[in-house]
Amino acid sequence: LLLMLAGYVLAGCSLKKDAQDPQAEKIEIHRKDLQENPADAAAHYQLGMLLRDKGEYAEAASHLEAGTKDPDLAIEAQFALAMMDYARGRYDPAREGLEKIKRDNPEFPFPEVYYHIGRICLREGKTQAAVESLRKAVALGFADRHAQFLLGDTFFRTGDFAAAADALKKYLAQDPEAAIVRLYLGKSLDSLGRKEEARKQYFMLKENAPWLRQANLDVVENYRFHDGDEWVVRGVIKNLSIIKLL
Repeated sequence: LLLMLAGYVLAGCSLKKDAQDPQAEKIEIHRKDLQENPADAAAHYQLGMLLRDKGEYAEAASHLEAGTKDPDLAIEAQFALAMMDYARGRYDPAREGLEKIKRDNPEFPFPEVYYHIGRICLREGKTQAAVESLRKAVALGFADRHAQFLLGDTFFRTGDFAAAADALKKYLAQDPEAAIVRLYLGKSLDSLGRKEEARKQYFMLKENAPWLRQANLDVVENYRFHDGDEWVVRGVIKNLSIIKLL
């Protein structure tokens, strides 16, 4: 009886574990497929992506590398490898992987590739290269408004306030409640001597004062989680004192 109860307990623990980790079954399926057919590049790719999502980067990388042997999945596998390097702070191999995608596929536009190259260039202090890459991403249809924010912030920090205002306005067209972006727009307009337009942006911030501070704290947490871009976090924190004065 005790053995039967122990069996039920173990089975229950196993079921609970699987319920908590819905990807576990898929991982096991792909592992078994690869035992039967080790050269199945598509299975390597699928397993690599699942392991990547679990944060098991070392094993994921080996499977994704094997996944590049499938012509239909090669670009996706190379991109996933590059972004894993980025996530681990390995920016040189990340950029090299992204540049390789561009070189090997000159006939295809990849706005995401240009966007992430731009982000890496910003980290390396290569402002002009970053701007060129981010502009290329936007021109190719990169829909994520954060490309406009990165452009606007970069232009602002380099003193090109007209270009900063243009990029930040495009961001706000997609997300008019982005408080920190509106603050940067106001400061850009102010720096251009367009005081009335800047005052309008500051007034819009002041109108939203009850939730403004928390909104910006959320932005800090979002960038720390999403990008880990320390310069963005510092910039937001620095401007919180300005917001309190509005």
